[in-house]
Amino acid sequence: MKKYALILLAVLGFSYVSNAQPPKYDDLTILFADANYVKLVDECLKYNDRKSTSRDALPYLYLAKAYYSISQQGDRPAEYKNAFKYAASAMRKFLRYDKQHEYADESDEFLEKYKAAAAEDILNNLDAKDYRKLHSSISTYKKVSADNLGVQYLDAAGKYLSGDRSSYTQMLRDLSPEFKALKDLNGASPTDIKLYKKGFITVAQVMIKTKQVDKAKEFLDKAQSLIQEEDFKKECAALF
Repeated sequence: MKKYALILLAVLGFSYVSNAQPPKYDDLTILFADANYVKLVDECLKYNDRKSTSRDALPYLYLAKAYYSISQQGDRPAEYKNAFKYAASAMRKFLRYDKQHEYADESDEFLEKYKAAAAEDILNNLDAKDYRKLHSSISTYKKVSADNLGVQYLDAAGKYLSGDRSSYTQMLRDLSPEFKALKDLNGASPTDIKLYKKGFITVAQVMIKTKQVDKAKEFLDKAQSLIQEEDFKKECAALF
């Protein structure tokens, strides 16, 4: 009897250790390598919905990669027409749960690739003067780069250019304390810097248009202390 009890304890102990081990998500790695993105979405969502893995970061990263890959397919199923936006939502959760940057090697390159594509959407909508889509594309970008004041200033400028001057004024007022407190842009990616520059320049153009030239100069003086690139300084100087 004692023998059977010891065997049972050994089996239960092994089971506990096995269950305690976090999944390695090899199944997701294989699906991504096979470019089976729709199946990958399904499997990631299962992990997201499961209580034991709902806060694991890696399935959200694979989910973001899957949605992004689907978004690049011209013949994607109708239910994935917003796959690009879904990727941003998944990536935001990945960034929330990967607090120790455990998966930086797997995520950094993809994150910058996604940012670059999202930034292109923003700049295209700005050039097209489609301010409704501009706001939408900025909202998507903010999910993967929440602290980027450049896109927030660009959003404010879009409000003014669309005729919503009260929102523009309020947004500038809300952003001012954080902008004044900003010491540097350390940690900002190349795409982030690109949008910082565009946001600063566009808001300054609105300030000049509304006859706030001195305010625009003061604003850009601060911006140039953050971005000390000769091309940016020349672009600022050309506004006056």
